[in-house]
Amino acid sequence: FHTHKKTLEIVKAKYEHKAVKIYTFLQSSFPRIYKDTLLPVPRDHHDDKEWSPPGSGNVFVSFYRSGLLEKFISMGKEYVFISNVENLGGIVGHKNFRLLNEVFSSKRDFILEVTERISTDIEGGILVKRKDGVTLMELSQVPRHKLSLFKPALFKYWNTNNMWLNLKSLLEHVKNKDLQLQVIAHSRWIDGKRHYLQLESPAGSAIQSFKNSEALVIPKHRYREVKTTASLFLLQSNLFTIDARDGHILLNPKRDTVAFPDLPVVKFSKQDLGHMDQYMEKFKHLPDILELEHLTVSGSVTFGTNVVLKGTIIIVAEFGSAIHIPDGTTIENKIITGELNILEHYLSLIHI
Repeated sequence: FHTHKKTLEIVKAKYEHKAVKIYTFLQSSFPRIYKDTLLPVPRDHHDDKEWSPPGSGNVFVSFYRSGLLEKFISMGKEYVFISNVENLGGIVGHKNFRLLNEVFSSKRDFILEVTERISTDIEGGILVKRKDGVTLMELSQVPRHKLSLFKPALFKYWNTNNMWLNLKSLLEHVKNKDLQLQVIAHSRWIDGKRHYLQLESPAGSAIQSFKNSEALVIPKHRYREVKTTASLFLLQSNLFTIDARDGHILLNPKRDTVAFPDLPVVKFSKQDLGHMDQYMEKFKHLPDILELEHLTVSGSVTFGTNVVLKGTIIIVAEFGSAIHIPDGTTIENKIITGELNILEHYLSLIHI
């Protein structure tokens, strides 16, 4: 509900005169709940800050309440594809004929796309087997003393939240009110003074409600998620290219996947680079990271143009100080700390 108005503005501006029909609907909003009393925070509907999004699992009921679910069935539609808006790889294009063939030939009621997990997949969910089938487990559901088990070596496949659902089967489940969605309680602060609970349900957990379901392993290019400025940095960099035919985001063939089998691990301080305005201010131009393995940036650090980053780089500006990386600088396997205004011909003086 926070983005609905802006979404309508963009749809109208970009597609009003295009030969495509775009339908929209608004998902629900849930009241935040005080953690100590379990009473709702909002006293009315006017302050959006006192309401929270209900999680991706609300899409099924909201889809039905909008009237579009039954409308599409009456139009002869058979399947719906649902994906998180932040997953830039969750599209359908000319490269997906094998995927579409699997969806329509398998006659499944629910298909959840999963991909082989890599080291940077840490915020999301995995599939786990139970006696009565398969269910989804999110990182936030794992007890702290068990977090060490939540790693790629033990859980190979990662939930992309790309889903294919048979419309008639979905309608039946929604009408019968038998969709089994997990409820996850996130603890938050109100103005730094009081705890509240934000209740959410993940859409992927609906897989346990459909007997005729499957998890489908898909290529990594169908999962390019942007949740942080660090992940945005990777996708905007020269590590990736965009297929002009259908918009797929593909790994740049210039990246040596033998020498660098995984994507770089990028960590930005939330305090200094957690927001878009900070991110755009600190990076005058995105650096070349084709040979980057790890990058950590903390404090007041700014980057000039034509910067090249290679290997493992850690840049930490201490409190009250600043570090500037000038135009044309190449940095490889360096730790940079303190307060520096690096001059190009002095760069060789900086060592680990």
